[in-house]
Order: sequence, then C-alpha cells, then structure tokens
Amino acid sequence: MKKQFLAVASVISVGVFVTSMAFAGTNTSTTTQSGFANSSAIGQTGDFNDATVDQSDNGNNSEIDQFGTSNVADVTQSGDSIVPGNDSSVVQDGIDNSATVNQDGFNNDSDILQMDSGNIAEVTQSDGYNTSEVNQTSDDNEAYVTQQGDTISPGNNSVVNQSGFGGHFADVYQNGPNNDSNVDQEGELNDAMVVQEDSENVSDIDQAGTGNLADVDQRGEIFDSLPPSNQSFIVQDGDSNGAFVEQNGAENFSDINQNGSENIAFVSQTDLANFADIDQDGEFNDADIFQSGDFDELSIPSNRAYVDQTGGADFNIADIKQVGQLNEARIDENGQDGNTADIDQWGQSNTAFIDQNADDNDGFVIQGNDLADCNSCDGTVVQNDDGGHSGAIHQEGDGHFAETIQNGGDNFSFVSQTGSNNVSMITQN
Repeated sequence: MKKQFLAVASVISVGVFVTSMAFAGTNTSTTTQSGFANSSAIGQTGDFNDATVDQSDNGNNSEIDQFGTSNVADVTQSGDSIVPGNDSSVVQDGIDNSATVNQDGFNNDSDILQMDSGNIAEVTQSDGYNTSEVNQTSDDNEAYVTQQGDTISPGNNSVVNQSGFGGHFADVYQNGPNNDSNVDQEGELNDAMVVQEDSENVSDIDQAGTGNLADVDQRGEIFDSLPPSNQSFIVQDGDSNGAFVEQNGAENFSDINQNGSENIAFVSQTDLANFADIDQDGEFNDADIFQSGDFDELSIPSNRAYVDQTGGADFNIADIKQVGQLNEARIDENGQDGNTADIDQWGQSNTAFIDQNADDNDGFVIQGNDLADCNSCDGTVVQNDDGGHSGAIHQEGDGHFAETIQNGGDNFSFVSQTGSNNVSMITQN
C-alpha cells in the first residue's frame, strides 16, 4: 500500500487545495474533493477522533492514520477507468475503532489495519481489479468485505487477518472471475463466511481456537476448467469446530482438516468432477459428503470423496453419498468406540471402501438405486478390533465384487447382490 502520513493532510484536486492537521484534543476532520488527480491524507492523534474523506472521479488516493480512543474513519471514493483508479489506507490504533471504505471503479485498492478493542471494518468495492486487506488484532473484531470484479480483469482478491483472543467475525462476498479470498483467524469464537461466484474461485480459511465456524459457498462456471473452478481449504484447530462447504461448478475441490473435539464437517458438490477430502481428529467427529456430477471429457471421475477420522474418538460418524459416473469413495475410522460409516453410490463404475478400527462399528456400502445402476461395482468393508461389528453391502446390477473382513467377536455381515457377475468374500474371526 501507499506510505502513511501521520500528520499532514494535503488535497489536490481541480480548483481545490486543502491542508488539515490534527494532533491532540477532540479531533474531527472532513475533506470533500471532486475533480481530477485527487489525493488526501489525514493524521490524527488523541481522544475523540473522526475523519471523513469523500472523493470523486479519477485517480483518488486517501490515507488516514488515527491513534487513541474513539476512532472513526469513513472514506468514499469514486474513480474513472481512464486512470489507475482508487486507493485507500486506514490505520487505527486504540479503543472503539471503526473504518468504512466504499470504492467504485477501477483498479481499486483498500488496506485497513486496526488494533485492540471493538474494531469493525467494512470495505465495499465495485468494478475493476479490486484488492482488499483487513488486518485486525483483537479484541471484538468484525470485518465485512464485498467485492465485484470486472470480467476482463484478473479478478478480486481479499485477505482478512484476525488474531488474538476475542469474538472474531469475517464476511467476504466476491462476484467476478478468478476470485481469491484468504481468511486467517486465531483465538476464540471465530466465525468466517465466504461467498464466491463465477469461475475459478479460491478460498482458504485457517482457524485456531474454540467455537470456530467456517461457511464457504462457491459457484463457478460449468466448463472444462484446469485448474478447478472452485477450490476451498479449511483448517480448524480447537473445540466445537464446524465447517460447511457448498460448491457448484466444474471440477470442484474441497479440503477440510479439523483437529479438536466435536468436529462437524459438511461438503456438498454438484456438476462436474468433484473432489472432497475431510480429515478429523477429535472426540466426536461427524463428516458428511454429498456429490452429484458427471465425468468430464478428460475422463476424470465425476465424484471422489475421502473421509479420515482418527484420535481417541468416542464416536465417529461418516456419510458419503455420490450420484454420477466413475464414483470413488473411501472412509477410514480409527477410534475407541462406536464408529459408523455409510457409503451410498448411485451411478456407474462405482468403487467404495470402508475401514473401521474400534468397538461397536457399523459399516454400510450401498451401490445402485434409485432404480438400479451399479455397473462395474466394488465393495469392501473392513472392521477390526474387539467386537460388536456389523457389515452390510448391497449392490444392484452388473459386475459386482464385495469383500467383508471382520475381526473380533460379535460379528455380523449382510451382503445382497443382484444381477450378473457377483462375487462375495467374507472373512470373520
């Protein structure tokens, strides 16, 4: 971003020249500009700070520095595509901070840094090569970023950094091609929501602490795209984590990694060539994946889903449902007691695998239906350890293969196969 002015605020515009200085006392500053190559800088130090800059067409630039007590900064910019466009930086330091930046056209850039206490930052950007970065370091941080890009540009980019111990909340909405969002949160009670639209969206959320919640909704264009149209990465470390990802587009990719207790993860993917991977390590893990799609012209499998649940978990639940062709699913559960895994595949050329290692396991593989489909089906349920196992594989039509291996006491297995090349192998000890 641009260099930051702590004291002198200078304004250059058509027919207007303003210089303002504010150091101590009850500070208030207002700058209004209209005209060509506008520039404004306001520096405030001491008690009831307030700064408002209103800039209009062409190459606007605004920098506000505030230190101490009740800070408020409001920057409104409106640019012209003929010149590089809008640029704004707001730095705030201490107690009731709030910054609002509203930018409209072209090649926009906004940078807000806020320090301790009740920080709120709102950035709204419209057409152009928008970039926004909001850094907040505790306490009661909130950040809202809304971006809308231009289809002929590389697209929007947003980074929200929140840190410390406090009730963090970040909301990022992007609309345009080639969007990119990064939300990094540290501390307690974190909350992050990202909505991205159109093609080749990327979202990366990293949360550490207790009571985390991440919600990602991505919608990419439906065409054969390399790399994937939608990409989502969520890493959560703490207690009571929740991750929810919904993707709609071509070649969707979702990766969720949760470490803590009572983890919940849900992924829903539709259209072409979906990939989902959920890794959970905690006391009570719950993973749910729904995929519906077709394979693309590169013959990439329509749906691929992987769930890995480990740790001293008392109770693991994993559910995968796939609708499409060339489906592939795998569930690995390793805990102490009470694992439940269910794979339900509708379509052709399905492959499913369930591996459980604990007491009181339940594993199900259902391939085919509604109203048939299964094609070259596969099965496999593997259950180990001390006992209380249950099996069950149900397959519909064509080249079936099912294998159930159970070790320990109290084993039960059920395999039902209908239609052509059936093979079933069961080993119980």
